[in-house]
This record gives sequence, C-alpha cells and structure tokens, in this order.
Amino acid sequence: ARILRVNRITVVRKFRFLAQQCRIAQSEFLTRFENAKLEQVVFDEMETFEHTKFKPLSIALAVTPQREILFTEVARIPLKGFWRLNREKSMGIERTKGRGLFAGCSTN
Repeated sequence: ARILRVNRITVVRKFRFLAQQCRIAQSEFLTRFENAKLEQVVFDEMETFEHTKFKPLSIALAVTPQREILFTEVARIPLKGFWRLNREKSMGIERTKGRGLFAGCSTN
C-alpha cells in the first residue's frame, strides 16, 4: 500500500477479490475431473518450515501426469535431531497433525 500510495483497505479488498476469483477458477478446473477417471495420479510430499526451523511443515500434493495440482494439504510435523532436543528443553513437547494428510482426498 505504501509503495503504490493507496489506502491499505483498497489492497485488502483487491486481495479478497482476487482470492474469490481464484476459488471460482479452481472449482471450475476441478469440475473437469469430477466424473472422469484418471489413469494415473502422483502423490508427493515435501517438507518446509513456517517462519522458523522450530515450526516444520509437511505439504502433501496430488498431481496429474500433466502437472495439474488436484489436492493439497499442509500439516505440522515433529522436529528432528538437534532442533527437537533444543525445542523440548525450551518450550515443551508439541502435538502434531501429520498423520493422514491424504484422508481428505476423494478416491474415485
């Protein structure tokens, strides 16, 4: 907003409008696959972190061979190695939701 010299509310409204347009486009894209049987779907998972290394995330993806993303899900995962020991000492043990990331993905 400062760079463009516009009101912050204008930027928020534009983001909300674009988010709604993306939701509409995504739902139209997914309707192509509702009744079609896919011969091949690739499931992949990658790890990243949110803000610091103390907040690791797992991102699950379901992708067609043409690299069209059908499904995504993000979940927290437990820390590993040195970071885990350091975190447990300073902040206690953390519960995660990492199991069953693909549970919400429909199976046809």
